[in-house]
Parts: sequence; C-alpha cells; structure tokens
Amino acid sequence: MICRMVSQRRIVGHASRRYRRSSLAARERRVASVSVPPLPLRRSRQEVVLAYATALGVLISLVVGGVSAITGYLTHTQQVQAQLSSEFTVAITEIGSSDPNSAVEIRLGGVYSLERVVDAAPDQYRISSCDVLAGMVQHRLPKIDGTASTATAITTGNGPDSDVRGALRVIGRVCEGQPLFARPSASLNTRLLAFTDLRGVNFSSALLNGSDLTGCNISGSQFNDVMLEGSTMQFVDATYADLTGDYFNKAKATSAHFDQAKASSTNWETADLTYSTFKNTLLKGADFKDAKLYWAQMQGADLEGAIFTGADLRIANLRGARLEGAQLQGADLSQAFLDGAELEGATYDSKTVWPLGFSIPPGLTEVPAVTQ
Repeated sequence: MICRMVSQRRIVGHASRRYRRSSLAARERRVASVSVPPLPLRRSRQEVVLAYATALGVLISLVVGGVSAITGYLTHTQQVQAQLSSEFTVAITEIGSSDPNSAVEIRLGGVYSLERVVDAAPDQYRISSCDVLAGMVQHRLPKIDGTASTATAITTGNGPDSDVRGALRVIGRVCEGQPLFARPSASLNTRLLAFTDLRGVNFSSALLNGSDLTGCNISGSQFNDVMLEGSTMQFVDATYADLTGDYFNKAKATSAHFDQAKASSTNWETADLTYSTFKNTLLKGADFKDAKLYWAQMQGADLEGAIFTGADLRIANLRGARLEGAQLQGADLSQAFLDGAELEGATYDSKTVWPLGFSIPPGLTEVPAVTQ
C-alpha cells in the first residue's frame, strides 16, 4: 500500500512537470506568432548610385534654371537701359527742335518724353533731365524788351508758349524741389512768365528782376530769397508760398493774394500793393517803407517789427493784426480798420495819420518826425 502511494505521487509530479513544460511551450508559440515587421533590406549598390544621380540631376537643373533666370534678367535690364538711353537722346533732340512749322509741338513732346524717362529711372536721369528743362525754360522764355510782340503778349494774357509751360509743369512734378534757377547763369531777369502755373517749382534764390509774373500761380511754392525788384505780379496767387527774404522793391503786385504765406524779412519798399491780400500772413520784420497798401486786406497778419514808414495804408484792413514794435512814422492810416490790432511798442510821429476818431492806446511811443 505504501508502494502504491509512492507510485501515485511520482505520477502526479511527472504530470505537473509535463503541464508546466507544455504551458511554457504554449507561451513561446504565442510570442512567436506575434507579427514583427521585417528589417529593411539593404539597398544594392546600383540603387544607391541611381538615387545620387537623380539628386544631382535635380540640383543641376536648379542651377541651370537660376543661371538662365539671372541671364534673362540682365539681358532685359540691358535692353531697358538701352531703350531709356535712346528715348533720352530722342527727347533731348526734340527739345532742341527749331522746326519753323511745328517746333513748339515737337519740343512739348520731347518734354513729356523726358518726364517718362525720369519716371522709369529717376536715380539715373532726374538731375540731368531737370538741368535740361531748366535750360530750355531759360532759353525759350520771351524777354521783356518793350517791343510790340512783348506788349501784345502781356495785354492778351498769352504768356509763354505751351512748350515752356509744359516744361515748368514737369519741373514741378519730377525735380523734387531742386533750386534750378539759383545760379546767376540761370537768371530769369526781365522774362515773361505771365499766367503760368509755377506750383511745385523751386525758385529759391532766383533772379526775376523786372520779370512779368502777372496771373501766375505760385501757391505753396518755394519762392524764398528771390530778387523781384521792379517785377509785375498783378493777380498773383502766392497763398501758402514761402516768400521769406524776398526782395519786392518797386514791384507792382496789385490785387495779388499772399494769404497765409511765409514772408518774414521781405522788402516791399515803394511796391504797389493796392487791393492785395495778406490775411494771416507771417510778415515779421517786413519792410513796407513808402509802399502803397491802399485797401489792402491784412487782418490777422503777423506784422511784428514791420516798417511802415511813409506807407499808404488808407482803408487798409488791419483787424486783429499784430503790430507790436511796428514803425508807423509818416504812415497814412486814414479810414483804416484797427479793431483788435495789437500796437504795443509801435512807434509813430506827428506825420502819422490815424483813422478819424481813433484814440491812440497806451504802449505806443511817439518819436520825433524826420524832416526831409
């Protein structure tokens, strides 16, 4: 019986070991059955060489395409430059035309062709083109010499020919405020500029003595330090213009408009400014000695330190004007409007004529009259 029990235990032990071995084998089979991606196969030498060759071909194509693009761009640029150079030459030739039948039209076409060239290549052609146009203006503007043709042009209001007008308009548009007439060699003395649009043209330091600017429009323009002695400026529109330091001695500027202009340190000595307007104009230190300002409109003007010695200011409107420190000796202010004018520090003498019923306010200084 004991032997049978031992025998049974051995059988159970063997069975247990077989079961564990079978379980382990089953787990191993399950692990082995899980799909594992195969390792990439090693490429052959031919495939590697082919891949490199393809990449090199793409690179060469890109380089060739880039070189072709650059070459095309350079070729196009050269063609454009050649075309602009040709157009510039043609324009200069047209501007110098003296064809008796169609010279004005040809020159005007050359002026606008030159403008197109400057618009296309401003850095290359602006300065030279503006010099050409300024030279044309100086050469083509008619001189005021007292002849019948000049007198006819002034009285009829024709002014310069259309080619010169066109040149001045183009200068105003493309020359970026270059002071083209500042040199003595570019003098415009005794020239006929009547009824011309001069907006945008820089006339700084120009010589315009004795010139006729009747009806010209210089609104907002650079017109400072200009010599205009004896010039004619009737009906000129100079609103908002910079007139600082201009010399208007003996000028005839009746019915002209200088409203809101900058005109400090200007000289208007003996100028005829009848019916002209200076509303809210900056006129500090301006010299109006012996000037004719009959019925002038100067309300709100800054006339601090201005000189009005011997000036005709009859019926002038000086309402709200700043006249501190102004010199009013010998000035005729009869019937002038001085409401709200600031006169502190102004000087006058026994020859000064005040409006009827005007009470001289405190702060003014009477000085001895100068006998001539």
